[in-house]
Amino acid sequence: MIGKVKTAGRTWCVHGVLVVACLGAAVASAADLTVAKHVDQFYAPPSALLTYEITVVHLANPAVDVGLFTDDFPDQLAGCTWTCSTTGGGWCELASGSGNISQLLSVPVGAAVSIAATCTFIPSPGHECAANVAVFSTMDPDTTTRGFATTCQAGVTVFFDDFESGDTSGWAPLITT
Repeated sequence: MIGKVKTAGRTWCVHGVLVVACLGAAVASAADLTVAKHVDQFYAPPSALLTYEITVVHLANPAVDVGLFTDDFPDQLAGCTWTCSTTGGGWCELASGSGNISQLLSVPVGAAVSIAATCTFIPSPGHECAANVAVFSTMDPDTTTRGFATTCQAGVTVFFDDFESGDTSGWAPLITT
């Protein structure tokens, strides 16, 4: 039995217990398509304008070039407007818009699509950070890729692993042996 396994952006063929690199142009991997997402401020006060720069780049595999780009902005980002531009022969279904983004993009090999989004940061108690994910999906599920960016309210300490309250009274000291 031959199957495909994808790990860390590479696709491997599995033949029984033997794992080998897949060969052939029909095999696409997420490494062929990248989504990079950056925000201009990592910490921001309420009502700050945040600018996100999202770039979709296609490095290889000519069999994959059209896909659906989505970016559902979280509740902490309000009044979002965006523009879309391309280089290298790509195209955007829409050149600009407001609110969430859902549009077809063409990103042929060597092309890049850039989307600039500006939103107002509206944090609320328990939702001090705005985690935002952009996704580019093609007909081949192996080429779905994501970009991620987070902004928090200035001066807010973010705790993880069930320490969200920040109450340290019940914490035990770390003991090493």
